[in-house]
Amino acid sequence: METAHNLLARVIPELRFIGGTTEASVSNEILCASYMHHWASFETEVRDAHQHIDLSGIISQTDPQEGEFFLTGSELGLTGRFNQNVCEAVAKALSVTELRGMRFGDIQAAVSSTDCIPGVALMSFPNADNPIPAKSSLVAVGELKTFWTVRLEDHPVNGAPYHRVALEHPIGQVVSYMRTYSLRFGFLSTYKATVFIRRTADYRFELSKPFRYDARNPTLRECFLSFTSIAARDRTYIEGPDVHDALLRSRSAPGAQASPRPSPLRNHIAYLPSTTTIRSASVPATGSNLAAFQITPNAMLIGANGTADYLVTCIRDISRPKSRKSIFECDYNGIRCIAKCWTLEDYESFLNETYVYDKLFDKRPGGYDVFAGIVLYGEVICSSVFPSGYIMLLRQVGGEPLLHVWNTISNQDKTLVKDHCRKAIEHLRSVQIWVGDAGQHNVLFDMKTKKVTMIDFEVAGICAEDHLNEFDVPEMLDIFGPVIHSERIVGG
Repeated sequence: METAHNLLARVIPELRFIGGTTEASVSNEILCASYMHHWASFETEVRDAHQHIDLSGIISQTDPQEGEFFLTGSELGLTGRFNQNVCEAVAKALSVTELRGMRFGDIQAAVSSTDCIPGVALMSFPNADNPIPAKSSLVAVGELKTFWTVRLEDHPVNGAPYHRVALEHPIGQVVSYMRTYSLRFGFLSTYKATVFIRRTADYRFELSKPFRYDARNPTLRECFLSFTSIAARDRTYIEGPDVHDALLRSRSAPGAQASPRPSPLRNHIAYLPSTTTIRSASVPATGSNLAAFQITPNAMLIGANGTADYLVTCIRDISRPKSRKSIFECDYNGIRCIAKCWTLEDYESFLNETYVYDKLFDKRPGGYDVFAGIVLYGEVICSSVFPSGYIMLLRQVGGEPLLHVWNTISNQDKTLVKDHCRKAIEHLRSVQIWVGDAGQHNVLFDMKTKKVTMIDFEVAGICAEDHLNEFDVPEMLDIFGPVIHSERIVGG
């Protein structure tokens, strides 16, 4: 047995991470970095709330002395460990305080029917010994991301502007949950680091600095205990009638007119366009004569405005588990390609990625050695493999995700990879592009040919003028971590 104080004062166990999924869980939601501000008083408020809670109550021992035995390698596994080592522990401490009615759990325990499902919910019950969903009240919501694809600890909100830009999608996802349930508070965690969020105005969201899992004075558990107390006192936020989704997601100033028309590299709320262009970057059109196509069960007809102009034959499905998009190895006129396919609902992701490849192609039609060459893109007109949506064909390149091989390659190869990544970023800056999801999972390295390829530009943005010559951030920081700032990179 131990006191609640002793439980909360301990750092949470370190996870045993071996391998891991390479597909980052990236939401289509976004909160413009301009609306993110530093919650500068967070630690002071945490300490003050902590002092006013009696933690002398006795509870059972929680943490085994041997540490973790569970091997974590996915977002699902990480969420489970977070629930056990943070949520369960804090709820146990709360059970012997005046906040005993507070519980962490699944959103469905508080909301009977919903399609908006955060990773974890904080809720209160009037009768702690007999929680009844109908009598529950949501207090805050949180979302979990994997620490090997989201380096939350490297992006403090009170740092340089690019740190806030890198947080637009993950924070945007949490904010979307907060808005759905009219909540003032939320949090984002990778287990290794956690950011607490408070909404103070329609267009103002305050973020704490990232708190590491091994933080002390206060510990992460102490932060969550005080966060629970703070949120319970003022949990609800009702938006004003003039709050617009498009404005929260755009980089316009509050009060400016945000166009609902689809546009590259900007999320929006709008109907899908009735027409889509098709582009062929390296091969001439074959016309729309369907009789000329040798259609098989694995065929995909590609075109625009309902007319098929190209045929692709799928060889095998190489989609990553639980990915929103489908990826196929395919053949197009004897060219071995990778086909990325998006559903109609993911039109914005398709638009973003094709925009980046368009800009690169227009800049250098001959292609780059650090990017896959684009072949064509357009609508899926007819296919049993992927019935409807959008498709982009890239020339197939070799290599494994850098995440899988980084710890096994030589220092010489590591230097080569860094040089080529810097070169890729320089090319992106030449067309005013930055990438917000440039982790090791989105860099391929071929150990035989030493070829380095940067992939996946669904989460991208137009670079501000004063960041055009920044080649280290945010991409190099996301790929290699803070060590990149202490190393000399020889680019070219």
